[in-house]
Amino acid sequence: MLEGAIKRYQNNLLTTAEIIQELINIAKEIKEADKEGERLGLTKDEVAFCNALEVNDSAVMVLGDEQLKELRKRNYRQSKSQRNY
Repeated sequence: MLEGAIKRYQNNLLTTAEIIQELINIAKEIKEADKEGERLGLTKDEVAFCNALEVNDSAVMVLGDEQLKELRKRNYRQSKSQRNY
């Protein structure tokens, strides 16, 4: 996300105002991801792990969206049960 926006700015594909808007949008996405993690009861590390899987093109190609969703759910359930002990 951020890297792509910076490259577009450096290549003069975005104006200063557009890059600022991109940064604002990225900040909003990060904030929403944090809220989602809190809602699911995930730690910041668990949210980061799930996000890394979601943005990893190789993981998406190999596993597909549905398997990634299932992995995320399974990881959530497992970590939740471990925290309850």
